[in-house]
Amino acid sequence: MANFTDRIMRLLALCLLLLTYFCKAHYQIKCSNSTKDTTSMVPSEDGVKGRYIVEWCTNIAKSDTEWNLEIIYNRKNVRICAPKNVHSTKTVKINSGDVNCSFVCLSTDVDLIFSACYLLQSDIKSHGSMRTNSQHNIPNGYSMDTFTNTVFTANYINHGDYISVNFYLGTVPATDYELVLCKLDDTSYDKVSYK
Repeated sequence: MANFTDRIMRLLALCLLLLTYFCKAHYQIKCSNSTKDTTSMVPSEDGVKGRYIVEWCTNIAKSDTEWNLEIIYNRKNVRICAPKNVHSTKTVKINSGDVNCSFVCLSTDVDLIFSACYLLQSDIKSHGSMRTNSQHNIPNGYSMDTFTNTVFTANYINHGDYISVNFYLGTVPATDYELVLCKLDDTSYDKVSYK
């Protein structure tokens, strides 16, 4: 039984290494009657702690294929609006079939947003160095420690002919992951993906 438990624990350790968190670049696009570049950052309504929706309204052409978003803050003093440290970057691939007008609002979700003053820098790759900058003071009640001190754990239940694995992610949402289960003495495997 100890040998079986050791194998399960090694398998579980392998699974934990393969479970990864990604800032998945899903987006929405809609036409806008406005002609002024604007950026907003509002809490998501899905209930995930620290998830925000960033919306950027700007000019776009069918030939534009990438929206680059960079989120910056001040690590030494998160309350000061003098951003210096990169929180995250995101490249959103734009489907040219989605572009039906010349002025659009692009939106995407960002995770792990804690109370701080953020600088959002948005640009369209084909527009060169032209960038839209906007500052957003987010007083949401979460500190950086809320996310950096989270504990990721997992357990397994042996049902005899199959095993259940339960993951407890704490406050870090897993928006995209892949779990590969393989036998220790074999090269066959089962793959489970969630996107």
